[in-house]
Amino acid sequence: MTTVLVRTATEAADGMRRRAIRKLCADFVKGLDLGAADTVDDVYRKLCDAVAARLGQPVSYRVAPLADGITGMWATDVTGAHAIILSPVRSPLHQLTIMLHEIGHILCGHQPVKLMSPESLRALYPNLSPETLRLMAINRTTVDSVDEADAEEVGGRLFDELTAQLEDRIHAMGLDLSDTDSRLVRTYYMFGFSPGDLG
Repeated sequence: MTTVLVRTATEAADGMRRRAIRKLCADFVKGLDLGAADTVDDVYRKLCDAVAARLGQPVSYRVAPLADGITGMWATDVTGAHAIILSPVRSPLHQLTIMLHEIGHILCGHQPVKLMSPESLRALYPNLSPETLRLMAINRTTVDSVDEADAEEVGGRLFDELTAQLEDRIHAMGLDLSDTDSRLVRTYYMFGFSPGDLG
């Protein structure tokens, strides 16, 4: 007797969606042209450049304080320039996951925070004050849980693809981490951090 797996239309569509996300993320990361000597800043810049190429608009990133509970934001101004703003957090890896989550919003076709006031337009420029960023984050009015779940899924898949591509860094550093189960530890090594940086 043969066992047949019966899938509902929803399950089949979900499987197709997940395959499409895997392909999108794999293709996106392959196009980054990462090198063994790339720093975290280099990776962030290449991520922004890849997103800018897709959007046909400039994309920058910066680290700046945001309102309590807000770890990242994707915003655009009236000129079409995009900015990914990351809060200063404890770990560079946490910032990377926030960056990839915000890129997930972009790749999913979600809508950015629109910056219309003169104060918020400065968000796309380095002289932005932390207070302005706090006000912008507070003024964000809606958060769609479906959009957040989609961005989290795409961001997680981007992280998987990115860390797989950066595995070469471990080998370039002459480290054997084959017995290391912790993806976090392996990823820290990929970005050139030492065990003392893990705390």
